[in-house]
Amino acid sequence: IKAYAGQFDLTQVCYNFPNDGAGQAFVQTVKNLYPNAGHYVMHTGDKFYLPGNAELEILCTVEDLDELKWGNWNLTSAAWRFTVEGKTILITGDTETAPNNKMYQTFGKYLKSDIYQVPHHGANGGVLSMSKAVDPTICFWAVSQMKFENDNRMGGTAYAKYDYTQWLRRSANVTAHYHQSETVTIELPTL
Repeated sequence: IKAYAGQFDLTQVCYNFPNDGAGQAFVQTVKNLYPNAGHYVMHTGDKFYLPGNAELEILCTVEDLDELKWGNWNLTSAAWRFTVEGKTILITGDTETAPNNKMYQTFGKYLKSDIYQVPHHGANGGVLSMSKAVDPTICFWAVSQMKFENDNRMGGTAYAKYDYTQWLRRSANVTAHYHQSETVTIELPTL
């Protein structure tokens, strides 16, 4: 946010951080750079209704895992789902095993989504039961093309904990995989 300050208008920021130095430092940075921006602490179950008949639903925040000790900032990543004209996009950010298990236990088949941003780059933390519940048509992998094609974790061949990436790569329902080395336009036909 420091690098791009002044290049965009920030009117609202949503977050949910543990009460620690790093989270508070981010909040203070936003307040310093954008003193008029609103602040909203999001919680699992929150829904935001956006222009264009779109909806944003929060599916996981740091407070869902209060039994964990926070030393790993990936565990503070939130997950949310956009619904636009009946099509769904599940964004899992840097979530890892504990939050993904919690989401699956909480929501089960409700997680079904058309597009799935594979958790934590597809390199850590995904859960086979959650991937099967999401059952996407399109997967986004937040990795380079080289990693997507050559890293055994993305291919699901590293060892058992990557069974979710293997399932996603072999699922007959997944018709496309995209990585961050390419720009694509996806048209979502309305229902």
